[in-house]
Amino acid sequence: MTGDPESWNARRRCPQCGTSSVQTIHKGRYVLPNDHPLDPVVHVVACDGCGFCFNDTPNVREDYDRYYRDVSKYADSRLSSGSGAVSEDRARLRDTASDIRDFAGDTSQRILDIGCGAGGLLDSLAELEFRALSGMDPAPACATAVTERGYRGVVGTLDNHPLDRAAFDGVILSHVLEHVRDVPEALASVARLLTPQGWLYVEVPDAARYGECLIAPFQDFNLEHINHFSAATLHNVLNACGWETVRNGSKTLPLPHGRRYPAIFAFSRPAGSASGLRDLGTRNALGAYVSLSEEFMLRIDQRLQRSVAGQRVVVWGVGQLTMRLLGETTLGNADIALFVDSNPVHHGRTLAGRSIVAPHALVGHVDAGTPIVIGSLVNLESIEATIRNHGLCNPIIRLVATETA
Repeated sequence: MTGDPESWNARRRCPQCGTSSVQTIHKGRYVLPNDHPLDPVVHVVACDGCGFCFNDTPNVREDYDRYYRDVSKYADSRLSSGSGAVSEDRARLRDTASDIRDFAGDTSQRILDIGCGAGGLLDSLAELEFRALSGMDPAPACATAVTERGYRGVVGTLDNHPLDRAAFDGVILSHVLEHVRDVPEALASVARLLTPQGWLYVEVPDAARYGECLIAPFQDFNLEHINHFSAATLHNVLNACGWETVRNGSKTLPLPHGRRYPAIFAFSRPAGSASGLRDLGTRNALGAYVSLSEEFMLRIDQRLQRSVAGQRVVVWGVGQLTMRLLGETTLGNADIALFVDSNPVHHGRTLAGRSIVAPHALVGHVDAGTPIVIGSLVNLESIEATIRNHGLCNPIIRLVATETA
């Protein structure tokens, strides 16, 4: 649902300029598992003052801390990017590590990766002979994974951690800042961790190119991504928060099965703050992205109407796409027996009143004639392979038509 152009006051102030007057770009609804800490409505807006685009969420920082601590998928190399478990992810991390080495020069520098996940980027830096490496994450499982890999693993968030001031020569925020509720405070916290000549590496999705790399409808208007940066607005936000951009650029990240993901990056150092510039291009790009996503969602809904009507189904995958489909398409009214997901943090919970179980729990408990809806497009092929590897011969319903579907 796309809003009208009238301005109104947001619940969340603009992360760049602090203005509360905004205009709606898009609103969408999710159905969430029981005990989920986040609000089920995503409301993407554009700031009237500077043009920065963000989710006007009612959730506070503690809600997000709880989400990433308790519902994190990032410690499990099977389920998330950032671990280097698959070749495309490993290549991406090695490229990022190489860029950091070229900028830092001295491999004896003390580096902290905030939002480190399972530590894949730290591995790539270690391959380039960096030795003083630390990783911080709100999920204890991530900190444990980093420690087991031989680095200093720390449980913490940007505003609540045990680290000393001026403890690091470089800090990395790779695909983190788009998740942060209070961007100015986060960047101020990073500055306190750096030595006087320290540097920050930021990498975020490129909102101006969401539509060019569309895999699933509204994939970037999700519960986690609450800030939408373009090259222009990343520069503006850093500048407004007291950082001087020394080097920046864009990249297109490789994903499995030939898919791609757009990103931008910047190396910055603390400096005096300056007033940010106004940007309108990002909002226009997001408007086009909304149109593409709405058309995509309609095609999926039409396919679901043909495929699930009048029969009982299993849904495999309880990620953001499934939750969005439950909130806005025929899937929400389908006769769903249960949900299946490989992420153990979901097991024992319920979604839309149905149980979420592990893949092995499905074997022998569901009739072989019950169709399985694969509720993912990003992981479509891997989920289908997992289904067959478990010896399940159930009919498979894909969200999009393929040559074999």
